[in-house]
Amino acid sequence: MIFRLGIILVLLTSLLHGAQDPFSQGNSAYAQGEYRTAIDYYHQALMKEPYPLPNMYFNMGNAWFHLGNIGKSILAYERAQILAPGDTRIEKNLRHVRSLRLDRHERETSALDELRKMYYGFFPPRSQLKLLILLALIALICTICILFIPLKNKTAPLYGLGLALLLTLFFGSTTWYSLYRLRTHQRGVVTVSKASVRPAPQGTSEGFVLHEGSTFRILDQHNHWYRISFSDTHEGWIKKDNFEIIEHLYRTNQ
Repeated sequence: MIFRLGIILVLLTSLLHGAQDPFSQGNSAYAQGEYRTAIDYYHQALMKEPYPLPNMYFNMGNAWFHLGNIGKSILAYERAQILAPGDTRIEKNLRHVRSLRLDRHERETSALDELRKMYYGFFPPRSQLKLLILLALIALICTICILFIPLKNKTAPLYGLGLALLLTLFFGSTTWYSLYRLRTHQRGVVTVSKASVRPAPQGTSEGFVLHEGSTFRILDQHNHWYRISFSDTHEGWIKKDNFEIIEHLYRTNQ
């Protein structure tokens, strides 16, 4: 009897372990030092999650760092920071990995970028979407009170509706702007040991070389070649095989 109970317990434990979500399995693999396995699980979690969490990219960045891959680590941390701009853990790890790069970056961000980061640190895109839903409900309730409930004084619901609409307009605009920047202000990270940047996509001459982990702004695209700006001082064309786009949050490569 005890032997049978033991078998049932083992089977239940195995089933529960198998039922774990990929993110939890990735954390378990990471804790055991199996970083490549952990990355595979984090990748699966990102493919299943329509709205990825910052911790998914943060943990992936940590795993890539332990494997010595600076480029992939920076890529993951940068993506995590987009989702959680005010997270000090992400900022600390990103600053450390950036210090290991070979290429000198004159300026990572402008003063406007810092202000933007500060604002989205207080109101991340995910929080703004939740707030917009709440404001829409408040506006709906106020509208029902004004139109269908016979109140003697409708000042409160009128003010509530006006405030809800103003806040909806504000947070709706900032949410739209954050999504707009993801599509139009794109950056790349070199994920190979070194990449040649050419003066023209068809040419064979080499303009300059970027090493693993270097980040740049993307200006234009021609087939598999991208025109980039590095540190606001160097421009050229780089092949897509040599980098990944930071803002492609929902398309992660291993």
